[in-house]
Amino acid sequence: MEITTWAPQADSTSTAIEFVAETAPGDTMWFNVTGLRADAVYDVHVDTVRQSRSRDAGGISFSWSFSASHTFRLVAFVDTGSPVAIVNARQESSVGETVTFDGSGSHDDTGIIRHEWAFGDGTTAQGESVQYAYRFEGSYSVTLNVWDAVGNSGSASLTVRVSPAAPDNIPPFSVMDLRAAAIGENYVVLVWTAPGDDGDTGQASSYDVRYRTAGPTNSDNFDTSTPVPTPVPKPAGALEQLNVSGLASETIYWFAIRVADEVTNWSPVSNPVEVLTSEDPSDSGPERPPAVNGVWFTPSFSQLDVVFSKSMNRSSVGRSLIINPRVPFRVDWVNDAHVTLFLQAQLLEGTAYLLTVEPQAAVDKAVTEQDKLLADEGFTGSIVPNDNIFVKVLENVREHDVFVVQSLVANPSVSDAIMELLIMIDAFRRASAGRITAVMPFYAYGRSDKKDQPRVPITARLLADLIGVAGADRFLTMDMHQMQLQGFFSIPGDELSARNLLVSDLASILEREPEDTALVVPDLGYANPARKVAERLSLPLVFMQKTHRDNTGRSEIVGVIGEIAHKRAIIIDDEIDTGTTIVNTINVLRDHGVREIIVGCTHATLSLDAAERIGSLGIKELITTDTVPLRPSQRDRGKIRVLSVAPLFAEAIRRIHEGESVGQLFEPPGMQLPLRVP
Repeated sequence: MEITTWAPQADSTSTAIEFVAETAPGDTMWFNVTGLRADAVYDVHVDTVRQSRSRDAGGISFSWSFSASHTFRLVAFVDTGSPVAIVNARQESSVGETVTFDGSGSHDDTGIIRHEWAFGDGTTAQGESVQYAYRFEGSYSVTLNVWDAVGNSGSASLTVRVSPAAPDNIPPFSVMDLRAAAIGENYVVLVWTAPGDDGDTGQASSYDVRYRTAGPTNSDNFDTSTPVPTPVPKPAGALEQLNVSGLASETIYWFAIRVADEVTNWSPVSNPVEVLTSEDPSDSGPERPPAVNGVWFTPSFSQLDVVFSKSMNRSSVGRSLIINPRVPFRVDWVNDAHVTLFLQAQLLEGTAYLLTVEPQAAVDKAVTEQDKLLADEGFTGSIVPNDNIFVKVLENVREHDVFVVQSLVANPSVSDAIMELLIMIDAFRRASAGRITAVMPFYAYGRSDKKDQPRVPITARLLADLIGVAGADRFLTMDMHQMQLQGFFSIPGDELSARNLLVSDLASILEREPEDTALVVPDLGYANPARKVAERLSLPLVFMQKTHRDNTGRSEIVGVIGEIAHKRAIIIDDEIDTGTTIVNTINVLRDHGVREIIVGCTHATLSLDAAERIGSLGIKELITTDTVPLRPSQRDRGKIRVLSVAPLFAEAIRRIHEGESVGQLFEPPGMQLPLRVP
């Protein structure tokens, strides 16, 4: 079909042609109209519904597949006017701040088909709504150009004044993984991950590495320690390395580091690293006494350093050392308390390796890069093809005191962790172990402690029964969701607490940075432990009343008890799972004008995207412990700082093994004393 004689009048709308067409089912009919006005837009309507619009001036082509009778109509629009451009945006900004430019209000009777922005600094962009951040201060004329379907254009402009960037008051991220990569008689090689800045530049400006030979390196004595020349920081995520030389042999050193940005905001001091330098082979004098009371080394995938709490018999220990799963290694003694195992096979990431030694030469602590606590006795475990767990004890444990360490966390699943614990306990019981203690830094299902709905289980009690039936004689755990969970066990046990670690860490923060601070409790179930923390820190308490709407872990804040108008808030809880309670609490605090928020907890399970959600709300940091291993993506987030509870568990295990009072660790009841190491 061809139409060549029809042309509408200017500024009018008219029907070019209207007709009825019918064809066989599945056939396609092609329509071609030419010789039309070049300044007009042509629509195709089928049964009164617009189906297409012309793109080429002076004509339109289209096709239609149908099996029934349809009415076709061509409608022409003549547009001799220009479209109207409308710009909506803030006219005050600062360097680096993102501004949204909105042109959705622009209009034309035939429709806008193109938006183009010019930001006044040589940069352009296309789109109805765009975002842009200026790099330099000044006054910029922003222009929006729009075009309609027939090629007419319109424009609008506004002026944006860009002021200098606001002062950077946020310190860079703290180093969280400082460790010793190599140790000699007069040097130590330190490595860590570059933390980056708070996001403005993404890269820190300088490091401050210091060391001393007496007393732990912390915020109280960091400034008085000896500084070490440091390199210029690398971009965030890069591996940094520093060789500290000129040290004395057979000496214990403590190292720590802090980070500064371009305006000299200093980060908190990093995790301290304890190192014992090697023996001087040329020293012909009397041998110096070995280090005592345990100095821990974080190993690499190729080397494991262990320092015992007392002098060891080298030949006896050398014969009894075994790593399971089996890994060949070469033994090199640094001194009678320090042995280096050079691994001759690659370790598997995420796998727990157990170090076996004779009972009289027990290792106090050994940690892989995946932060897996290693037990004192050796065994092997595997998953057989039918997904069953198989465990075999490789050493004689008859009448031995066995401590089975298993945190009941998702690695890969909580159910696997529970079954592994039960099967290990049963294996040791059938191997005639004298006493078996189940050491669970994190006790799963703690929230399932009551029948608060029809037809629901009390899983915390069920799990306690399973552990007792499997053959455990005692249990040792930390900060259960409720203290009465201890009564679910039919066997004796001890519940440790990380509150003293958190109190000590928070006290150092308050001492360095005195502020108008309140301690915020997001859950009334944690009120009693929080009251003890508030008393030790001399802080007022604020309670959040929350309610759970379902069984998904989601909650909402329904009330606030206490005075909330403070400059800084410290939120404390026993466990952070999905993070909904903490996120809701942070939002309430922000609504009341709280400027700085610190979050502390014992167990950071951080399910799903909890770490990302909490970190995105602008908190200063999240302080937790290593009862639950963090995923690599969570460890890399600079706002999460981990305190180790391993020394506390080691001391409790020693006291249980030697028949000493574990209750002496508590003073007052419910609070742990600091470990005093001579």
